[in-house]
Amino acid sequence: MEINFSRTVGQAFARSFFTQAVRNQAFPHAILVHGMPGLGQSALLLDLADILLCESADVKPCHSCPGCLERKHRKSDRLTYLFPLEKKAQESEDIRVADMLAKIEILEKNPYALFKFEKEFLSIAQIRELQTRLGFADPATRRRVVLIFGAEYMPLPSANAFLKLLEEPPPNVHFLLSTESRSSLMPTILSRCIQAGLTPLDTSEMEAGAKAARQWSDAGFIPEFLALSEGSLGNYLELSLQSGEGDLQEAGRFVSASVSPDWEVFSAYLEETSAFGDMENCARLLRLVLALIRYHHARDGERPETSLQDTLASLGELPDLRRYALFVERTLAAVKGYSKPSIAAMTNYLEYEMEVHTPS
Repeated sequence: MEINFSRTVGQAFARSFFTQAVRNQAFPHAILVHGMPGLGQSALLLDLADILLCESADVKPCHSCPGCLERKHRKSDRLTYLFPLEKKAQESEDIRVADMLAKIEILEKNPYALFKFEKEFLSIAQIRELQTRLGFADPATRRRVVLIFGAEYMPLPSANAFLKLLEEPPPNVHFLLSTESRSSLMPTILSRCIQAGLTPLDTSEMEAGAKAARQWSDAGFIPEFLALSEGSLGNYLELSLQSGEGDLQEAGRFVSASVSPDWEVFSAYLEETSAFGDMENCARLLRLVLALIRYHHARDGERPETSLQDTLASLGELPDLRRYALFVERTLAAVKGYSKPSIAAMTNYLEYEMEVHTPS
């Protein structure tokens, strides 16, 4: 039997394990795919859903059987999605459905899209609705698949309700969960799932993934961002979609100005740049600076990519890179609460300078 993973880049061990499970007709009733953001948790879950719902005995997915056609036209009642949702979506069915459909649309277009579920959660109402749906479904031989994204955003009441489903799973149902924080899940849930850890992609896999991703996104190919993505295709696509080569140059200017001990230098930078004109642009720039810091730290004295040498030159002069990283992280957190991000940046810069020059 031929098993194909059309979305998942790399992750040879996980693909091999699940391929054998399908071929041996021994696919677990619950799996948990975990790893740092952007390694392919969502892509792998979507691939597995296609494979499990396919009814062909020769090739999965075959793209022509009833299961595949239902999936293609999004008419399958055997596939259920669960995403963490904001409180207002939990309280309104119309908003909840719209939010879910929007997230599905994003993943179908780009299976490596990164979701930030900071103010969202999987409610007990969602779990109970799932229980009802599975309870009334026809327990025939055709498989049913439940995809649960962001499983770590399951509060204790929701987790306890979901645990009952895992302890007494309905027939022919497979629960496929993804998480970026396995330690946040209840140990009893972890013990009832077969766990598959994803690993950072190597250089050749990242390059292949970046080329393959052109079918999912309009992002241009920017080699410098491969080096900054820490083996995460999701990180690369987010950088490429939201940033450009000009952002790298802007990040270099920010670093150069913010490492200066002269507050007037940093103040002049904030007055001249447009990057701190609104929160979204500012946050994007600061996330890029943090990626540069992590890249610089990981190289531990090695020469960086030629195209990044000028951008990183100022970081190499810092006596305490960790303290500088904390300053950037604090600034990123602060700009989200200010109408004028430049004020938050200046305030945090002055605090950082005071820390640097205050004897310990």
